Amino acid sequence: MATLAAARAPQSYTADQGFFTKLAVAIAGITVAGFVLNAAMGRVDIPAVPLWVHIHGLLMLSWLALFVSQNRLAQSGNLALHRKLGWTGAFVVAAIVGITCFAGVMSIALHRQPPFFSPPFFLALVLVEPVSFAGMVYAGIVNRRATETHRRLMFGGTIIAADAAARPVGAMAVLGCPAVLSRGDDPQRP
Repeated sequence: MATLAAARAPQSYTADQGFFTKLAVAIAGITVAGFVLNAAMGRVDIPAVPLWVHIHGLLMLSWLALFVSQNRLAQSGNLALHRKLGWTGAFVVAAIVGITCFAGVMSIALHRQPPFFSPPFFLALVLVEPVSFAGMVYAGIVNRRATETHRRLMFGGTIIAADAAARPVGAMAVLGCPAVLSRGDDPQRP
């Protein structure tokens, strides 16, 4: 087996980039669908949402658009533009970490965390997930010359970031019950 692996010539990254591009589109689609599902279920009163949550959402949508664009650029072979846009992504990630941590802490302070998370658990999520996301993305940037490592780290980071949006979709699929995601009548919630 090892002899066969050693005998193979290394493939160009473009040989399987189509898979990564499709995966990027799927991750972005699931993420957006998760938030659309929350809104459709009436769990979000969009006009009542604080400004910082809207900023967080716009930054995350920017990241997803950039992530899909970066994969499409890599697939098309436009690596010069891919590299230039990559540095923009580093700044977007830094902004995401700051606003996500702030929005999460403010959600707890205002008693607006999701009903299925206790405040301490939600606080751990909103502080650990963005830092983990940033760590994976920055590790991907550091390893940008090792294509296979780079793209896997970038995907790992994006999956961590998309986790919050995919939770409702996953819960409905696993539990088969949309009632699990309903807001409920908790008198402690304002």
